Amino acid sequence: MLVLVYTTLVAPHRERNAALHAIATNLRILEGAKECWALERGVTNGALPALADLAPYLKNGHLTSAAGEVYAITPVGALNTATLTRKLAGKWKTGQVLTVTNF
Repeated sequence: MLVLVYTTLVAPHRERNAALHAIATNLRILEGAKECWALERGVTNGALPALADLAPYLKNGHLTSAAGEVYAITPVGALNTATLTRKLAGKWKTGQVLTVTNF
């Protein structure tokens, strides 16, 4: 009985938390890549890199989605976003847009 309670109550909660932590980490990595790109090119706020511009600063040239989220690269000086494609936990709903300040 204890195993059943664990797998139905605790394990899904841990999976959602792991996904949220991975999304937060991906957003931080993306922000760091954008900052490195901006510093190397001497650009200021408002410059918008393409994903191909940031690829050299990302592991294997891309980010791996943790829960099917979609990342949007924003101009230098603005926070990148991740849009959820499925509900993760009580307050994290499908279509919600997250930035690193959400965590």
